[in-house]
Amino acid sequence: MSIHINFSLSDADLEFFGGVMQRAREHAKGMTQQQIIARAEQMLEKVNRSDTVDFIRDHMGQLDTLIGMVVDKGWGLIEDDLERVLAALTYFSEPHDLIPDDTPRLGFLDDAIMIEIVCKSLEHEIQAYR
Repeated sequence: MSIHINFSLSDADLEFFGGVMQRAREHAKGMTQQQIIARAEQMLEKVNRSDTVDFIRDHMGQLDTLIGMVVDKGWGLIEDDLERVLAALTYFSEPHDLIPDDTPRLGFLDDAIMIEIVCKSLEHEIQAYR
């Protein structure tokens, strides 16, 4: 038996998550794009090796697209979108975030939520890129 759970995030929730993501980005100010991407790719490998729930694993697949949009020199993300993606990748790369990544089965839930927020805000850009 499986259970399907839905929840909504209010504007206040989205503002909270946006602030958390910005603080992660500010914390990593000295890192280059390449370093952020390398750390995100390492964390993605860790998620793929972990025993996590399908919801999280499904959302992690979107990271490849986000990373591709950043590294594709021919694509040319506008600065605001680039910063939004880098903030999400930076947050994802931080193991001690809202839900520590080593929390069994749910450690990457907050990361999946952050990825979903960014992907929703860049929905048209992602569709065009794909």
